Amino acid sequence: MSAASSHPLHPAYRPDIDGLRAVAVASVVIFHAFPAALPGGFVGVDVFFVISGYLISQIILREQQAARFSFIDFYARRIRRILPALVLVLAATYGAGWFTLFSQDFKALGLQMAGAAGFVSNFVLWSEAGYFDTASELKPLLHLWSLAIEEQFYLFWPAVLVLVARLRWPVLPVTMVLIALSLAGCLWLTGKDAATAFYMSPVRFWEILIGAWLAGRETLSGARPQPLLSLPGGLLLLAGFALINHTKAFPGFWASLPVLGTALVIAAGPEGLVNRLLSLRALVALGLISYPLYLWHWPLLAYLRIIGGSAVPAWALALAVLLALLLAYLTYRFVERPIRFGSRRPWVALALLAALLALGFAGFNAFQREGLRFRAANKGNPAEFDWRGEWRHKTCFLEARDAKSAVFAPECAPSDAKVVLWGDSHGAALYPGFAALAREQGFTLAQFTAAGCPPVFDFAAGDRPFCPQVTAGVRAYLEKHKPQTLVMAGFWTLYFGDNPQWNGLTEAKIEATLAQLRGLGIERIVFLGPLPGYKRDVPKFAGALFRPGEETRTRQELEEAAFVLEPRLAALAQRNGLRYASPLATLCDPRGCLVSTSTTRFEPMQWDAHHLTSAGARRVVEGLLVSEPGLLP
Repeated sequence: MSAASSHPLHPAYRPDIDGLRAVAVASVVIFHAFPAALPGGFVGVDVFFVISGYLISQIILREQQAARFSFIDFYARRIRRILPALVLVLAATYGAGWFTLFSQDFKALGLQMAGAAGFVSNFVLWSEAGYFDTASELKPLLHLWSLAIEEQFYLFWPAVLVLVARLRWPVLPVTMVLIALSLAGCLWLTGKDAATAFYMSPVRFWEILIGAWLAGRETLSGARPQPLLSLPGGLLLLAGFALINHTKAFPGFWASLPVLGTALVIAAGPEGLVNRLLSLRALVALGLISYPLYLWHWPLLAYLRIIGGSAVPAWALALAVLLALLLAYLTYRFVERPIRFGSRRPWVALALLAALLALGFAGFNAFQREGLRFRAANKGNPAEFDWRGEWRHKTCFLEARDAKSAVFAPECAPSDAKVVLWGDSHGAALYPGFAALAREQGFTLAQFTAAGCPPVFDFAAGDRPFCPQVTAGVRAYLEKHKPQTLVMAGFWTLYFGDNPQWNGLTEAKIEATLAQLRGLGIERIVFLGPLPGYKRDVPKFAGALFRPGEETRTRQELEEAAFVLEPRLAALAQRNGLRYASPLATLCDPRGCLVSTSTTRFEPMQWDAHHLTSAGARRVVEGLLVSEPGLLP
């Protein structure tokens, strides 16, 4: 995260603010490396926001008072402050990705690099958020969303201060109005869509503006430090770290704890009790390298998890943190300081900007060219699976973000369908297998599948409020056409798991749906059990296990959730007179589960950690027909 630039009008140096930076960056790094150790560590970013608004606004306001403010000088300082370390880290991250990432992941990295170069990472990451989004811990540039929000703020804030000065409006009331508007938007949007509230800069600006208000209070109103505020501020900060975690609706109300705590500590001045502790030499030293440490630590942890999988040992994570500390110091000592405090000639800023744009272009090129599949790192990678085409995306497989309405296309619902496939993304993944069987046996197949919507009436999981609309359409079709066989398929471990975003499905709710189906006249129901799931995407680890001429089975990275849940679902099916079909019995035995559909070359059974490829779907459907004779008419 950023800090103020050295400048003749810079306010007196406060070591306690560097100590505050140290607390912020340490909390973020600990959370990213060992999330269970500090579940609320991510609020360190909010601490950075307040510090940034305070320091940068002080400089702008002091320059305005001295009639020396210049937009060109301001942005030149920002470039020399932000870009040296950022350019270095982006180049290293791109280089590491070139040698380690499959094409689809390198394509995603390219888009994130382009977003970083344009300081729009928050919008890029928000656009990627979705049902099939890559896990956040595997995105090497995820952390740059916060830097983007800061720089977006500084695109408009100097102009606002200049305009306010020319109109002779009072700065502090104007700042308070902007804080109120941004905070109101944050509270409202967090209640509706927390992910959007997290990434959208206008509703995070209030945190930076709190720091800006403090700067105005000191610079324009001559407010003196209030040491008694130090202890309450420190306690609020501790409360934020202790009480906030991923289960809280964040940012919203909860963000006020670290933001107000930071503001009180800053307002207390360097003589406050907590401030004196923050001025300890070790904390100050860590605070000085906090920006490069923030930049380095996340790519190192992300690549470690990409290469090492889900079982990265604690000692390896600790070594990655130590390496990040070393790289941060070297970057601060030999890159950041020489450029930031060196020559003020315009070409320095222009060269840095040109380097950033070049890296952005390199990233966008990787994105446009599908991850540069000619790279050696892509050798052995199976062809990218086109799930959108195979699953009939936006017609017969709907997603909340893509679907303008929860209505399936006519080709999904033929009036003479003998078999209906109803489910979520796991149902859609099985569609190619059932479609191949339908072509071979000459029956008509209907497909009703939607992301995050299990085949259960009147149930909305996660952030999919459109699911009841989807199932209402399915109900209407079944009531009207009464197909011979209904196949129900779901990502059952998701809805019966411990993730509060998704869980909440109960056996009683499934049985209520079955009762309604009987009432509609649907007599033959096939209930498909859970698929095997893995802790990593199958193509990223199973290719190394392949041996020509042998079945490729493994227990490596295998999740136990499906095996634990299956007896419950099988008993539910038996209790309700359903035909139960077990993909686990088809794909798994004591040696492990099949991860390749072929013995002549590696053809992954699943294209990510849970969803079948088309070949995998055909293998499962064929296996079910063998193990369950008469499963389909």
